Amino acid sequence: MADPPTDFPLPTDFPLDDVERSLPARFERIVRARASAPALVFGPRWLSYEEVDRRSDRLAAAIATLAPAGEAPVAVVVGDPGSAILAILATWKAGRLCAPVNPEHPPAYLGAIVRDAGAGLIVTDRDGRTDVPPGASARELRMDEVDLLERVEAPRPVILPSHLACLQYTSGSTGEPKGVVRSHRSVLHRARCSVLSLGIRPDDRVSALHSPSFAAGLRDVLTALLGGRRCCPSTSDGPDHVGWPPGSTGNGSRSCARS
Repeated sequence: MADPPTDFPLPTDFPLDDVERSLPARFERIVRARASAPALVFGPRWLSYEEVDRRSDRLAAAIATLAPAGEAPVAVVVGDPGSAILAILATWKAGRLCAPVNPEHPPAYLGAIVRDAGAGLIVTDRDGRTDVPPGASARELRMDEVDLLERVEAPRPVILPSHLACLQYTSGSTGEPKGVVRSHRSVLHRARCSVLSLGIRPDDRVSALHSPSFAAGLRDVLTALLGGRRCCPSTSDGPDHVGWPPGSTGNGSRSCARS
């Protein structure tokens, strides 16, 4: 398949009003404008904004079923960076507080974070550490066991700008890891600043070099996806469980050339 075209319409603005909505609402606006444009690029393969939207809807429905509504966060402990992005989007769509955690951390660190966060659900995959840490009372959802191509009615919870969106932890290099909680308004404000200040074009690619469990990594992901650009997780090879569209065989048949 030929490289995807780059002349998709793009909402080049990021109005201040969007900061007073929610992360799913901003992403939905981008999906409407750039439904068939590449969103996540996995080496030679890619998923469009519409495809990312549908897959995260399916995962959001599973999260909403397993994680009771409330303040208990959903820990995303997913090894593949591209899959982690889908899981984070799905957690927000389900109206849950997301606590992304890098599974490459030592088990003791992972256990301390999950227990401290009081996570009610752990989303993981075959590349993540799937053992629920001792002392944690969390359920587990393996996203590679969810049929992401199944069409379901996505949850549509009421999400206010002041609702909590993200719980991220410090490295703990100077002591115990400390959790920092950010609202939808706060995360959107940071993303808006990045989108408006970088001056990237509609067909540009934004590399996601760091785990989205870190503030800088999440910033890079959202600069791309909330700005309508292509997000390229640097170490993601596009796992099979994301559900590739027809023509995506993994041998470059649905290619997205890098500039």
